[in-house]
Amino acid sequence: MVRGSLLVLLAALAVGCTNYRSRGQGPFADRPRKGFTPPAALPPVNPPTPPGPVANPTPPPPPPEPLAAAPAPSRQPELPPTTVAPPTGPRPPVVAAPPAPPQAANTVAKLADTATKRWATIDTFEAKLTRREVVRGAAAQTEEVVLQLRREPYAVYMRNTGEAGRGREVLYNPSRHEDKVHAIVGEGDSRLYKAGNKAPSLSPDSPLVKNKSRRSIRDAGPGTAVALFARLVQTSPADLRHVGTVQRPEFPGVPLELVEQTVRPGAEPDAERGGVRSWYFDAKADSPSFGLPVLMTLVEAGSNPPRELEYYCYTQVKAPAGLTDADFGVERLGRPRR
Repeated sequence: MVRGSLLVLLAALAVGCTNYRSRGQGPFADRPRKGFTPPAALPPVNPPTPPGPVANPTPPPPPPEPLAAAPAPSRQPELPPTTVAPPTGPRPPVVAAPPAPPQAANTVAKLADTATKRWATIDTFEAKLTRREVVRGAAAQTEEVVLQLRREPYAVYMRNTGEAGRGREVLYNPSRHEDKVHAIVGEGDSRLYKAGNKAPSLSPDSPLVKNKSRRSIRDAGPGTAVALFARLVQTSPADLRHVGTVQRPEFPGVPLELVEQTVRPGAEPDAERGGVRSWYFDAKADSPSFGLPVLMTLVEAGSNPPRELEYYCYTQVKAPAGLTDADFGVERLGRPRR
């Protein structure tokens, strides 16, 4: 029995020694048991992919979900950066486009040039002048006047043929009769002098003379208007606007070039509010008044209905008129008319 107990004790000791050797870390360690993988033999976290096709590859584990955060404020979409185009090679020559139509400023300047040259060729001028004028606020009356004019030396003769001022004659010839206006009184002109009588000779600057018209007799005729328009083209081109070719009942069948002028407030007598002056130039090449301003009107700004401040219209034009020095002598004043 003692022998049996010793055998059991020896067997237990043998088993304990065997288990101790299995945990050894040296050349004396036992071979690993089936199903057990030592720590050194574990595969790396990201093992290298073996060459060649792999059957049933194991997908990598999904990345951890980020923690929920507050939504960021919306931003305006950014514009794409500007790109610089690379240089290109030479291109074939471009065919020139047809010239653009002349600008309005060039057209206005051409009208001024044509009028200036046309007036320079005229020595004497005759026309029927129809005029209406607001003078010192008085209501305008329509006057019909026969106008005769000599350019050099300057001389003017006018005779009223319409209802207003009928029979009035006015002559101004400073080269022969001093700087005086010589006149025959017309109907309704004066309470002191009877119609048909000769009036006292007065200076063009006399209030009795200036009250009859917005313009001085020194400025009668289209020549002064031509010079004024040319000066406006040079000094105030922004105040001129070419409208185009128009028709007017005063000139049936005659094309007229219209230019509108902005008159500044207070720039002219009786035009404190300013206005618009319309210049009409005769555009008919075979007309005796070709190139000249034959109609001019001035309408007050802001008036309703439109208030006309002046109206000058030249019809039945003769240029040249073949006038002589005798047509501008005081001797002709008061002569009976045939």
